[in-house]
Amino acid sequence: MISFFLNVYEYDVNQFLTFLQNHECSTELTKTQVRRFIQYQLGISNQKPRSMNRKISCLQSFTKYSILEKYLKHDFMTGIETLKTNDELLVYMKLPDLQ
Repeated sequence: MISFFLNVYEYDVNQFLTFLQNHECSTELTKTQVRRFIQYQLGISNQKPRSMNRKISCLQSFTKYSILEKYLKHDFMTGIETLKTNDELLVYMKLPDLQ
């Protein structure tokens, strides 16, 4: 189970890095680039808000780790918030309906 989460985490970070390379972003990471990535994912890639929130959370964790390990000097995720989602509760069938 842990390897699944690590693979998803790695996938999300690689997706962001690929976006930066494909859009010729500078080596200095900024909030603007993250916002462009989010817009790209929601628009062209048609990502759902929940999936995008996972990517945002992943990038926030990646940034915190990178700062802690001194790979980065500043937090480029500051001010980036998760998206609002439609938090509808699932409707379960009741036993009489199932019968």
